[in-house]
Amino acid sequence: MPNFRSLLDAIDGIAYTTDADARITAIGLPHWNRFATANEAPDLDAHPYVGRPIFDFIEGESVRGVYRERIKEVLGTGQAAIFATRCDGPKVKRELRVSITRLDDEDQSHGLLFQFEIIDEVSRPALDIYDFKAVSVWLKGQADVPIVTMCSFCQRLALDSGNDAHEWISAEHYYHRGGVSKVRVSHGLCADCYTEHHEERLGPRA
Repeated sequence: MPNFRSLLDAIDGIAYTTDADARITAIGLPHWNRFATANEAPDLDAHPYVGRPIFDFIEGESVRGVYRERIKEVLGTGQAAIFATRCDGPKVKRELRVSITRLDDEDQSHGLLFQFEIIDEVSRPALDIYDFKAVSVWLKGQADVPIVTMCSFCQRLALDSGNDAHEWISAEHYYHRGGVSKVRVSHGLCADCYTEHHEERLGPRA
């Protein structure tokens, strides 16, 4: 009979478990390490993540809100939450399928299984704005750097259209419109992804 660790390691895609408070308890290492290397972050060690809440690693309060609502539903109903997201690298456009499943223990306590599977991957010329490690190194000590908001789910970028309005465009279109790589990237939700993931639970934005 295989043990829990070997089962987690065998699950397709990145897989990890948490307790009911979304604190990481275990990570499937083979797929984690393979994804880190493919995303040009081979030094991304999984061990420091264990024992910490997943919200420590999710950028943007609106994005954290989506995950909190999904987790609350899964724990309350026992029904898995399944949705799509993006995780692009400098040289690849990557579509992911996310599933969050409740794990029930014999003592009636609950945990969660998070699974991220690659459903589509397309190579493209390198786009430096997705090289977060290189950009963060460049930003050290820099002042007055422009901020660009990236949607955490579809990876589009917000372009200021005036009058506090934003046009959400692809990274390719962003560069075509004169966008630069040396910016501080903040994470949030575009209007389309807010409606799909958030509005049905929390209502329209104020």
